[in-house]
Amino acid sequence: MLTLPMRSFYHPGFIEMDDIPLSTLIPALLVALVALGILYGLSTVLFRELIGDVHGFTERLRLKRCARAVQELDKLIEQSLFPKAISELKNSFFLDHPRSSRELAKMILDHNLAVLGRLVVIGDKTGGEIDNLALIEGLFHSRAELFDSYFDTIDSQRSIKAERAKEGKSTPAWGEAEFERKLEIVADKIITNRQNIITQVEETLRGLKDLKPQEEVTYH
Repeated sequence: MLTLPMRSFYHPGFIEMDDIPLSTLIPALLVALVALGILYGLSTVLFRELIGDVHGFTERLRLKRCARAVQELDKLIEQSLFPKAISELKNSFFLDHPRSSRELAKMILDHNLAVLGRLVVIGDKTGGEIDNLALIEGLFHSRAELFDSYFDTIDSQRSIKAERAKEGKSTPAWGEAEFERKLEIVADKIITNRQNIITQVEETLRGLKDLKPQEEVTYH
């Protein structure tokens, strides 16, 4: 039986790992690791952007629904159907926590202040006093500031991750935990703010619910 030497199975041009000097191999491996780190960082950013787009679509859809509720609210106010208008007003506020963009958060603030304006109109037409109007408005502005803090934390986290990815490094576990802790603190404040808004709005609506529209007076 013919026995061939193991060396004959290799192509003459094939280079074995043992033939590559360490001075060449180690830098090549380091470059490969850096490239993988950059690829991982970029893919993470792209994934987050995709998720952000999905969140943005659903959040904008909910905001449009609230805007349609405002249109119905205006019709009820024009018809002096204030009990129904009060019920519709509660459905017109947008009190969810936007997670897609600062721009949407600003749109939400403008929307809620516009709804608050309808509350003032109902109070004027029914003769009701809204003693906590300034408080409610302040709560909405505080809410907008909390959203800014939330997005500031997100932006800082992404910036640090991108910089480390360029260097072929990942964010350490303690760094991730610190960012999560900051986000949880802001999220808890946003939840508390939401509850305060609901409490103040419902208190005002209870005072307006049983009032009847005032007769309009024409001055000559």
